[in-house]
Amino acid sequence: MASSIFDSPLPLRGFSQLHISQYMLKINEINEDSGACSCLKSSIAGMEMFRNNFVNSLTFSENLADGTLELTGLVKAEMKKITYKVDVCIDLHSNEILSAECKCAGGAAPSSCKHVFTILSFVEEYCVKELYNAPTEILQQWHKPSKKKRFPAQKISEFIASNLIRPTNQNTSVNFEALSLLKRNAPIFSVVNDGRFDEDEFLFKNSICLPVIPAEEENNPTIDFELSLEEILFLHSRIKIDLTQAQEIEKKTVKQQNDLWKVQRLLRLTASNFYRVVHRRNDLQSLSQTILEDKNLDHIPAIRHGKIYENKVKNYVAEKYTDFKFRDVGLVINPKFYFLGASPDGLLHGKDSFLVEVKCTYNKENLELDELCLRPGFCLENKNGVFHLKRNHQYYYQIQGQMAMCNLKKCLFVLLHNVKKEPYIEEIQFNEKKWNYIFEKVQHFYFSIHLKNIIRKFD
Repeated sequence: MASSIFDSPLPLRGFSQLHISQYMLKINEINEDSGACSCLKSSIAGMEMFRNNFVNSLTFSENLADGTLELTGLVKAEMKKITYKVDVCIDLHSNEILSAECKCAGGAAPSSCKHVFTILSFVEEYCVKELYNAPTEILQQWHKPSKKKRFPAQKISEFIASNLIRPTNQNTSVNFEALSLLKRNAPIFSVVNDGRFDEDEFLFKNSICLPVIPAEEENNPTIDFELSLEEILFLHSRIKIDLTQAQEIEKKTVKQQNDLWKVQRLLRLTASNFYRVVHRRNDLQSLSQTILEDKNLDHIPAIRHGKIYENKVKNYVAEKYTDFKFRDVGLVINPKFYFLGASPDGLLHGKDSFLVEVKCTYNKENLELDELCLRPGFCLENKNGVFHLKRNHQYYYQIQGQMAMCNLKKCLFVLLHNVKKEPYIEEIQFNEKKWNYIFEKVQHFYFSIHLKNIIRKFD
């Protein structure tokens, strides 16, 4: 016979956010990672509904033979004047959520709808606050003399309702960086922080390390420069790395801006500077010093605009190319060109692999693409209504460098030119002739000028 949680204490102890997270992870695995986003958003919506008193009732029955607890809850719909029935089965020994379903349209078992998570949040709060020790379990004291000071009797339903106010387990933190990327299949345990979650392992699951292993043995380019003993020792001790080390650096710098990323990047000439180096005709010493300066440019409106919209564009790319796995990319160093580096914005990996480079044009007037092409410095050109990235633009040089560093032949150039429009996307192919031209220039700059300034900076 079912009992109401407002009349009898729930025979469940120790149920917490961890058990809800494990259930979410189980759903994620069943859906082969594709359901992580919707499951996570439902859990957040469920917590919010729980906070706003959407639970109408909750009854339970204990199955002693199976050691399970059957819960049945009624949850008010957000937009309609109806309630949805939610059924949840929990193992009383392990607190594992064995099954959950809801009568709403998306509630088929194993359900990850928000109504299920509303009930789970209710139960989690009940257990964390130990509301099973509510007045019904307090020993009767009618035989004792009454005290002079009296308080009005409180119904157990009012007691529980007044105490169910904490939205989440205080021992569980939330990774807000992962929450900002919800549309990109964020893993459950990357958002609900848990020590057992290996972020690197998830990140590279169904993907590849960069740089990729070359298809065939390649000869390293000859460095025909007169170097001092100090420069040679510095190259061998601080800059030269093998493929295993390179891939490890890429994995550990995916979020960028960490100390490893800053140091390894400073030791090298990166693809974002290739265009300036190739086209600079004089005062190369000044250019080298400028590259080595660690300036904060966040105050520039165009830079702030790019940082605001970059993740949104990545979300768009991940949703558009559903046959591919999208991941962020760290600092890529190719042992063949160990003194160079690149930090592409992303990688799409499936039957084929594409780098992703995102640019966000600061377009306050929300001009159309053809209007922007009339600007002399704009990156695209319009030829009879067909748009292309200019082959003499700095973005083209950067992308060629990125592909060379990663040993990949394709890159998606994604340009958010107008925040009210879909981004422009163009597939850029690796141009070996162009890369050889770029490499000759950047190699000469690095070994004749830039290396000396790097060593001085690290002294």
